[in-house]
Amino acid sequence: MKHDSTNLFPELVRKLIGILKRQETEIGSVATALKAERCSFVSAHGSVHKDANERLEARSSQCMALEEDRVEVLRQIADFLGVPSPRLTARRISAALSSPMGKTLEQQAHATKEAAGKLQIETRVGATLLEWSASCHENLLHRLTEASQTHTTYERNGRQNENQNQARLLDATL
Repeated sequence: MKHDSTNLFPELVRKLIGILKRQETEIGSVATALKAERCSFVSAHGSVHKDANERLEARSSQCMALEEDRVEVLRQIADFLGVPSPRLTARRISAALSSPMGKTLEQQAHATKEAAGKLQIETRVGATLLEWSASCHENLLHRLTEASQTHTTYERNGRQNENQNQARLLDATL
């Protein structure tokens, strides 16, 4: 490992810690926003979803910008240490430091990784619910008419329906 007497390496690590903190915050806000959107998905107003999509897009863009900054700082640290970027980890960087900053870096990297894991879970839940919703809506009428051909239907008063009129399946009057 190359070590230089300048303060460049600790400054790069401080910059990396700052980026990781901002990433943790942004990732957390995206996960929270996705959860809120999932919980209020039943809103019938398109403008509500349009505004939410714009906010999510802005947050996602911020996350991508932070990721680009992180990759660039890691490249600079890798060059300083003489280690290829793909092999550089928070533990390896902290081992090269002689200050408590290494522990701070490892803790922040762990916290950011946890936030990313929560976002991944929220993304999976949302995607699963959207797939389920699409499947339900696409096949609802088809399944209703198929079911009416093979199952007994009942009138509003609870009597068995003698007339198997499929058009009554769509009658939503109470």
